[in-house]
Amino acid sequence: MIAASVYQMLRGMIVFVATIMSIIFLNKRYYRHHWTALTIVVIGVAIVGASPIIYPDKKNDANASSNPILGLILVLAGQIFSGFTMVSEEKLFRVFYIHPLQMVGWEGVW
Repeated sequence: MIAASVYQMLRGMIVFVATIMSIIFLNKRYYRHHWTALTIVVIGVAIVGASPIIYPDKKNDANASSNPILGLILVLAGQIFSGFTMVSEEKLFRVFYIHPLQMVGWEGVW
C-alpha cells in the first residue's frame, strides 16, 4: 500500500475530480485562472503519487504490503466516489431546498 503522508496528499485530487464531474454533470464553466490552479494541483499530486513507485519502501516488513500501485488505485477510486457525492449533492441542492445543517444530519443516514 502507500504511506499515510502520500495518502493525505493524494486526497488533493478531489479538486480535479470534482471539477471534471461538475463540468460533465452540472455544465459549469471554468476560466483560465481556474485551469492554471488545477494544473498546478494535478502536477503536485502526480509528483507525490509517483514517489512510492519511484522510491519504494526498502523495509522487508512481513506485515506491510508492498504494492504501491494498488494503494494508488484504491485512493483514486475513493476520490472518484467522493467527488461524485459532492457533485450529486450540489445537483440536489439546485432542485430541492434543504437547510445545510439538516443536510449534514441526513448524510449519515443515506
